[in-house]
Amino acid sequence: GATCTACPVGTYKATNGSAACSNCPGNFYSESVAAVSFDTCVECVGNSLAPEGSGDRKACGCVFGFTDHRFGFPDQGDCAPCYEGTFKNFSGPLECTACPANAVSPEGSASISNCSCDRGYVGDGLSDCVACPANQYKDVVGIGV
Repeated sequence: GATCTACPVGTYKATNGSAACSNCPGNFYSESVAAVSFDTCVECVGNSLAPEGSGDRKACGCVFGFTDHRFGFPDQGDCAPCYEGTFKNFSGPLECTACPANAVSPEGSASISNCSCDRGYVGDGLSDCVACPANQYKDVVGIGV
């Protein structure tokens, strides 16, 4: 007869017989080998996602604009929005990236295009903003003088 093998991490098999193991769905993971129930699949914490069949909690990467501020893996709770003045334009590990010099962005920014020059500075926010020219001022955040 055929040799049975244990379902690998990220999968489970709830029935006896020759059926294949089922993947944990997307946004879930299972670190259990030979799992026999969907109940072994654990949902990723808030603001994080994992691909179908994930076998490790570190597969749950924080979504765009969010980080756990501890290298991108949600070890201690939900992923939190990127701080003001930063952005993150990818999901997964790593920290949020600072806006260019003298630019700001709202909390939870998911793109450098969310960065705007601060008051007193001009530019497009995509590169370093520079001080207003002599005898000019800007008292709002954004593009322009």
